[in-house]
Amino acid sequence: MPEERFSLIKGSGRIQRTGEFLTWSIPPTGGDLSYRVTVTHERNSKGKDAYIGPQWALFRGEDVFPSADAVLRRGARGESELLLKLPPGWTSQTPYLRDAAGRVRIDARGRSFARPVGWMIAGKIGSRMDVIGPTTVRIAAPIDRPAPRVPMLALIRWTLPVLQSEVQIDPGYLLIVLAGQPMWRGGLSGPNSLYSHVDRPLISENGTSTLVHELMHVFAPVPAAPDHDWIDEGIAEYLGLVVMKRSGTISPERFEHALDLFRKRGAEVKNMLTRNAGGVVKARAVVIFGDLDKEIQRRSSGQRDIFDLVRLLMKESTPADLSRLRELARQIAGPEPLSALGSTRVPVAR
Repeated sequence: MPEERFSLIKGSGRIQRTGEFLTWSIPPTGGDLSYRVTVTHERNSKGKDAYIGPQWALFRGEDVFPSADAVLRRGARGESELLLKLPPGWTSQTPYLRDAAGRVRIDARGRSFARPVGWMIAGKIGSRMDVIGPTTVRIAAPIDRPAPRVPMLALIRWTLPVLQSEVQIDPGYLLIVLAGQPMWRGGLSGPNSLYSHVDRPLISENGTSTLVHELMHVFAPVPAAPDHDWIDEGIAEYLGLVVMKRSGTISPERFEHALDLFRKRGAEVKNMLTRNAGGVVKARAVVIFGDLDKEIQRRSSGQRDIFDLVRLLMKESTPADLSRLRELARQIAGPEPLSALGSTRVPVAR
């Protein structure tokens, strides 16, 4: 809980600060902890990735509920519930469905302390909902400007079933939040949720889609090593193209045209290692996974493809690097090295 964001900390029991960390010793009879947090945050010069204003608020649960390690007595367990007190006229949407009693219970996800995570929106907002296969999808945005809620649901209805049939992992509920200024003009995923700037086109002129790209991150999360961001970003962008082609959203010709554009853009990349793969690095990564997909299909006589590799990556407990990626790819395509992942195709700094 860094001091520049968290202040007015008080509560029952003993509270001790050590640098950015806070230790709270709770009395045997229980207690409470309260604090004030600065939510609005500048992502870069092009906008914010968390915001609270007079008409609406948009942020991730991670922004206001800090991560924690809990020391519990044997047999103890934790339960978490989210309650929001809102100004008059405001409503809210979170990545959690209410139970029969109307309460928002937080899934612990295997941890002893469950905190609310994922994108949340509150204020004077409007939303639209649809059920797509096993997933309830809701799109919410402030009412201060038009938002393509129904067109987005249509695009998801075309594309999501293709992904659902391949990854067999479904959160059951997906919240999509949209907003305009002063938010960042891009897209960001979170647990059971994603954010997209309201002005982003559903499908860009190059055939890609910010919305579908972020869907890949939610439904097919691939853990990548810190300096191998090109793996998860490249896979998300390439899978997005594959899903749009298979669903008929884009034609096979436009799919190939998109890959040609990425090939030209990423041709001069000298090093793939970076913590934030964007621009030319992501373009090169898309081409790498496109060529790898073709190589896997050719070696397996069409019995395997990129989704077989993605399913293995999703099961990894340790974030994957290039070496592990090569190992998993050989499990699918055979023991011989794959040319798509060769050193000249995937340049890394030495």
